[in-house]
Amino acid sequence: MNLYDGYQWFLEQERKRKEQMKKNQLSIINHQLQKLLSEVCHWIADWKKYDDVENQLVHRFGIVQSSLWDLRWANNYESEKVAVAQGLLISHILEHEQFEQRNYLSDRLEYFMRQFGNIDWPAYLDYQHWKGQAIL
Repeated sequence: MNLYDGYQWFLEQERKRKEQMKKNQLSIINHQLQKLLSEVCHWIADWKKYDDVENQLVHRFGIVQSSLWDLRWANNYESEKVAVAQGLLISHILEHEQFEQRNYLSDRLEYFMRQFGNIDWPAYLDYQHWKGQAIL
């Protein structure tokens, strides 16, 4: 093994470490968003009326083997597309519902999405773009 091979090995290990760290951070954000979504569902009377919005987001962002209401697979928790879709679903619900904790939950959503922006800025910009669009 020469010096160049050792350096390449080091760079590859560093890339893998950074990639795993990003996946871990995305998983934390997605878990927080999943908890926030369940809190939002708790405050509204009929969350099933948003199934069409959820289905459209699932198809638009290519989420597999799960619904946004109940993520089950680790690969979905490690996906930036899932974070964008969850943020959009929560945002859509908060725009169309009136309840006591709405402003508080909206502030928490924006806090989590800003944290998400620190992890993956292009995906956060995608969230901001779609947030301004009508989902249905």
